[in-house]
Amino acid sequence: MRNSFSQLYFLESGNTSARRLLWHVLSVGSVSLEEVDHHQGFDKPGAHLFWVRSGRGTMQLPGGAHELAPGCCVWLVDLRKPRTYLPAPGQRLTTVGFRFGGPGVDSWLDALGGKCEFKLSRDSIRGLQSAQRKLLSLVKRRPSSYEWQAHIIITQALGC
Repeated sequence: MRNSFSQLYFLESGNTSARRLLWHVLSVGSVSLEEVDHHQGFDKPGAHLFWVRSGRGTMQLPGGAHELAPGCCVWLVDLRKPRTYLPAPGQRLTTVGFRFGGPGVDSWLDALGGKCEFKLSRDSIRGLQSAQRKLLSLVKRRPSSYEWQAHIIITQALGC
């Protein structure tokens, strides 16, 4: 298996008010990589919150490289910046998380001062995993109030 995005669900909201007023999901799910995966920076603000389910690798950002491995670390990446994911030789790197946007996400990321790696407690990691599963369920089902529900879940996950 090469790189697989089959467990990643993309979302295009038709509700422009939700895009301007609420946190909104851009994608949610897991990605498995066996080869280098490079992404150019987006022209619109957004963030990717993820953790490593299995495997090891490196994420290269303009500010430096970050070792990726399972554990209590999560990464919050500014989607405006280019990034490259490199699985360790002979390993499949599987990440889980969600990409999101919303009002002021660019200012919010700037306030972090470029920091993108965060070590969390096991309880905090479990909370993020629960939030990701809820977002995944919402994206798959899309009930009438899913945009508002996604906003609430992301807000709680970020501790806003």
